[in-house]
Amino acid sequence: MPEGTYPATLDELSGFVTRLLDTNRGKYHGSMEAYLRALFSSVTHHRPEPPSYALLARILEEAFILEPAPRKDEWSAHSTPPENP
Repeated sequence: MPEGTYPATLDELSGFVTRLLDTNRGKYHGSMEAYLRALFSSVTHHRPEPPSYALLARILEEAFILEPAPRKDEWSAHSTPPENP
């Protein structure tokens, strides 16, 4: 897949994620929490867009460079996951 393009299939997404992790392994110095908060920021930004493999890849990639969303104290209030319907 040429650089700068995003995956269109699940197999392409798998390869993209592997390359993304390899690329950022030595560069990213944030915590898992910071990455997840940045991921939340990216998801929130792209919320109006229809889901696709390309969008998921872009969101995962952006989370390595975006500022993390501010931490909200109410997130700590959740100690158990919600029930599945």
